Parts: sequence; C-alpha cells; structure tokens
Amino acid sequence: MCSYFNHREVKPNWRLIENQEFERMNNDFDVTNLVSLDFKNFPSMFKSLLENTDFKKLNIRGWQKDGVIPYTESLIWQSLERELRLEKLQHDGDDHDNVAPPLNEETLHARMQNQTSSQVIVNGNTRVNVPKATTNHRNTLAKAYNTVAQDETLSPRVEQILADQTASVNDLKTILYLVHAQHVALTDAVHGFIRDEASIARGSDVYNLPGGINGVAGRNRIVLGLTNAKQRQDEKISARETKQAKLENEIKDATEFLASIREKLTTKQAVSGLRIADLNKVYLAVFGKRPRQGSHKSELIEQVSSKLFEKDEVGDIVPPSAHSLPHATLTEDDTTA
Repeated sequence: MCSYFNHREVKPNWRLIENQEFERMNNDFDVTNLVSLDFKNFPSMFKSLLENTDFKKLNIRGWQKDGVIPYTESLIWQSLERELRLEKLQHDGDDHDNVAPPLNEETLHARMQNQTSSQVIVNGNTRVNVPKATTNHRNTLAKAYNTVAQDETLSPRVEQILADQTASVNDLKTILYLVHAQHVALTDAVHGFIRDEASIARGSDVYNLPGGINGVAGRNRIVLGLTNAKQRQDEKISARETKQAKLENEIKDATEFLASIREKLTTKQAVSGLRIADLNKVYLAVFGKRPRQGSHKSELIEQVSSKLFEKDEVGDIVPPSAHSLPHATLTEDDTTA
C-alpha cells in the first residue's frame, strides 16, 4: 500500500541506487559518450531497493501516520484543521494569535455537514450521494428532497383539515389533496431513484460517513451498491434470455412456415412473389437470424434464393465432355520404344 510518508523515505533511496547504477555503467566518465539508463536496468535496481529497505516497518509506520491502521482518519482531521485555521486567518486578517482551536469530534461532524448536503438517507440509515450530475444540481435536488421529506408537520396538518367537515375548509380540500399527493409522490420518486441508482461505492461515497468505510453507514452503502449491481446484472441476463427465447420461437414458427411452402419455392421468381412479411420469415428460417433492419426486398430475394438453391446449382454443374479434353500425343522416344 502506497503511503505519503513511505514515499518520502523510499524516493531518496531510489535516487541513490539510480546514481550508483549510472556510475557503474559510466566508469570512464566520458562526457562525450555517456550511457543512459533504460528499462533493462530497472529489475536489478528494484531488487537492490527491496533488499535494502524494510518495507514492512515502513508500511506499519505509514499506515499509522495516514490513519489507516488503526483507523483514525488522521489526514482528514489534519486537513480540516488547516482549513479552519486558514478561514479564521482570512476572516480576522493577519492576527496570527487569533486562530481556530484544534478540531474535536463535534466540530469535525459539524464541519462535514456541508460535505454531506448532496446525500439522501435511504433504507432507513444508508446515506447515498445523489447520482451523477453537476454539484449544484445534486445539492439542489438533495435539499429539495430533504426539505419535503423532513417536514413532519405537513401530513398531520393536512389530515386535520381534511377531517374537518365545516364549509370553511371544503374549498381547500381539493388543493390539500393535491399538495399531499405531490408530497408523497416527490418523496417516493426521489427516494426510489436515489436508492435504485446508487452505484458500487467508491471512496468519494464513504469517506465522509461516520466511521468511514469501516463504519455501519459505510458498510450499508457498500451493500446497497453491490445489491444494485447484482440486480442490474440479473436484469440484463433475464432480458438477454427473454430476447433469445423470443428469437427461438420466431425461428420455430418461420421454419414451420417455410416447410409449408417449400414445394412452391422452386425458382427465384417464386421467391420474388412472396410478400415482404413472408420473405422475412423465410429469411429467418434459412439463416437463423432476422434480416438486417432496412433491407430492401430485392436484397432479401437474392440472399434467400442463393441459400435455398445453392445445392441445386451445384447439382446442375455438367462435367466437361471427354471429346473436349486435349488428346495425348506420342513423342519420338515413345515411337522408338
């Protein structure tokens, strides 16, 4: 696993090995005839680097500093802390003493609220980014959905007015029915769209969830993406099988149709007398596939005829007459023998 901290230590070692290899190849140091390194030198150079570097120790230390193992998200905390300090400096001018305090868990979650504005909660507790679009569109759609979905006072108010039988609210009932229906339709449609369109999770989908990829929210998001991918794959397979079954049924019907008229199709002229629909059936029976979309009738006639009568054409070939073959002539050697 690559680490920023590992790179800072490995790269100088690589440069040292690179210089040593270059010096070995150019012992005479003839400036006019220097030999450059190429890909053929790399295997031995990599071997030397692996033999002289404790990558296990480097990885363990790098993972700790990166916040991967143990999972502390230290780089995210450090980045957000720098952002807060920079914003504080920009807000207060050049007062370097008046800087933002170090981040804690509460300020971190508060800070990340803006980064989750394009997410919608589905299936009860799974956060999903609004599917691909511009950032502004994603944020706008998510905000509209969350505003409507989280308005817990709308339904009780509507139900209360609808239950009132006084004449003063009867005129409002039609409108309220419509508003309530739109509210339900919007939340259901957007919720279903975002849930069903959630793709396989990437780092950008889970990095700002509580606990990251190892948290409950991250695992739920991963499971949702994999479930959707499996469902889409199953749908493709089902559609392919349905399409193939339909084609096989059409071929069966076309084969039966061709068998019923095969005795009449003795010449190309008889084939040309078929209707275009019947000609398509014959083509399907003969070739086992549908004709190319947009094919002209003349093309179908030529293709079907060549396939139907190819055996007859071979049988009609007459071998050359024996009289037409060249006669053997005797040479002088043959006559003397």
